[in-house]
Amino acid sequence: MKNLNFGVITTLIIVGILFTTTFTSCKPKVKPEKFSIRVIDSCEYIEYYDGFSNSEIYSITHKGNCKYCQLRNKK
Repeated sequence: MKNLNFGVITTLIIVGILFTTTFTSCKPKVKPEKFSIRVIDSCEYIEYYDGFSNSEIYSITHKGNCKYCQLRNKK
């Protein structure tokens, strides 16, 4: 480290801090109990609901490995 000047050391420290905070603070904090399986028109959907008032989040998507679709595709 005797050949490194103050600017290079400072830059390395800043890049290290940014790298660490970027890859450790982006983990989703979704609780599994906020998901439910809903059957609509003989297909399974994953339903998600969270929040309250103006910050509500609602999402619904086809399960993909729906047992009803698997039975239909076998015919």
